[in-house]
Amino acid sequence: ASVTDQLPGFKDRGRWQEVTLPYRQLRALTQKRGPVRANWGTMLRAPAAYFVLHGVTPGAWTRAGRLGTIRRGFTSGANAFFFVRDLTATARGEKMRPQFGLATDSETAIIAAGTRGETKYFAVEREFLRPLIKSPREVKGCLVDEKQLGWKVLLLPPDEDYINNCKVAAYIRWGRTQGFHLRPTTKTRLLWWSLPQLPPPQVLARQFYHRRFNFPYNPRHILCDHTFYYLTDCAAPELVAALLNSTLTLFQVELWGRSNMGDGVLTCYGSELADLPMVKPTLFSPQQQCAVIKCFRRLCRRVVLPLEQEVRQTDRKELDLLLLSALGITGFPALDLLEKIYTEFCQLVDQRQQRSQISTNK
Repeated sequence: ASVTDQLPGFKDRGRWQEVTLPYRQLRALTQKRGPVRANWGTMLRAPAAYFVLHGVTPGAWTRAGRLGTIRRGFTSGANAFFFVRDLTATARGEKMRPQFGLATDSETAIIAAGTRGETKYFAVEREFLRPLIKSPREVKGCLVDEKQLGWKVLLLPPDEDYINNCKVAAYIRWGRTQGFHLRPTTKTRLLWWSLPQLPPPQVLARQFYHRRFNFPYNPRHILCDHTFYYLTDCAAPELVAALLNSTLTLFQVELWGRSNMGDGVLTCYGSELADLPMVKPTLFSPQQQCAVIKCFRRLCRRVVLPLEQEVRQTDRKELDLLLLSALGITGFPALDLLEKIYTEFCQLVDQRQQRSQISTNK
């Protein structure tokens, strides 16, 4: 039998579904008193598959904010100063070594920076440069690959005497001539050129979604720009990443996010991420955890596809079925519910983008 047949309060009316929730349950959801917290807009948008999923698995859910601390990436206040290209290993960089008096094995890097279309080149200590994830376009799958990153972030210790004796001091002087020290964010710092220390990003969360959904796992804790939120302090970060990247969670991103951007883009801020429903990791036995992580690692070998293609991938379906199995849903009921989730997830995304087109044409 279909899993929906086992759910009290659910009736299929042909072209629409009727869902009846106990008053106490609905009140706990909308007043954010339970592990799963929602608002009325989310509940009114939620399709049948959402209520079925939660109805047959009561007590199996937590929220992302309980599994880690939610933080946001760098708000530098002056990206043109702090986010730079490292040209040291490029052909241009090799040609510029004599200009800066650098040996091949030098601990100094050559960076490119500039404003108003004019590029300047500087020599700075390599120790002050760290890899940076600047855009979601640089992370096309479920795993951050440093080889795909083209930017560095300049991280300087808040020690003015030390920095004044370093090569990077010339770059800081140039930055002052550009007025970077007078910007609203930088001028509030004790030393405008020293970014605050961020906790290590373990799992990234995009702020903007179109038709691709992912939460990139970041095992090397590469730093990120403020276009990402992220989870840190996770006890089992790879398992958390696997659960976040299952369709059971991604489906709910579409419900918890906000359709307040142009071009049909969905936004998901830190508050939505903190409330995002997730399957409890404690439901999984050690053997089940190993199976989920093994499946997730296969998923990490490829790029994430547009949703309508992604939900037809074998590795994704395998991961989703493993999660449903941990929830006690197996066999035909699991396949039936998963197909409902895939179909209604795609419909929600289509509706979001259609609403945007209608608004644009008015």
